[in-house]
Amino acid sequence: ITHRKNVYGSSYYINDGLYQDYESILNSPRRLSSTELKKGDLAYKDINGDGKIDSDDQVKLGKPFFPLFDYGFDFNLDYNGFFLYGLLQGTGKRYTELALLYKGGNIVNSNYAFQMDSWTPENLSASYPRSSALQSTNSGNNTINSDFWLINAQYFRLKSLQFGYDFKKILFKNNPGISKFKLSLLGTNLFTISEAMDFFDPEAYNYGEGYPVQKTYSIVLNIG
Repeated sequence: ITHRKNVYGSSYYINDGLYQDYESILNSPRRLSSTELKKGDLAYKDINGDGKIDSDDQVKLGKPFFPLFDYGFDFNLDYNGFFLYGLLQGTGKRYTELALLYKGGNIVNSNYAFQMDSWTPENLSASYPRSSALQSTNSGNNTINSDFWLINAQYFRLKSLQFGYDFKKILFKNNPGISKFKLSLLGTNLFTISEAMDFFDPEAYNYGEGYPVQKTYSIVLNIG
């Protein structure tokens, strides 16, 4: 187990859900540069109550970017020729903000299943803001740093598991030249428990843009 001092992230706007009607847009505090707000856009909380949304409304959330600890446990079991080896690993809580690739919401260029649950007039209970071809016309209202895009990337993973049998006693019992003849099935990255898995592999890259860690299966022959 590795323990490290926590490092805390930047300040964030606090989201107030998605605008569902134009009355809410007209009667709610907003960023002055968000001049093209539409239904399905993200709303933000006016933390200091001055009637507008600006940097004074950003909050330090105290959520760690780096995990307080990470860990790994391995095991090595042998019984009467059979063997089972494995490695478990994971981290404590850590939070990362989704990269712009995930925030953009341009349905034409969507690469991830969750992006299909964007707001539309027929999907008012959507989990994500409306899709738009160009966020800059609205001053990036839906893509600015906010708690809406923070993901808990803590994870627990069965990194590897190997099960097999040593045929030495059966096939080469009287052959002193062979000390082992192990045949086994090896799997890596067999399963992972993490809230981040719907978005990215938590082991791959901090912001989720890295190539995903692959699940593999191998047949292993180990002769000594």
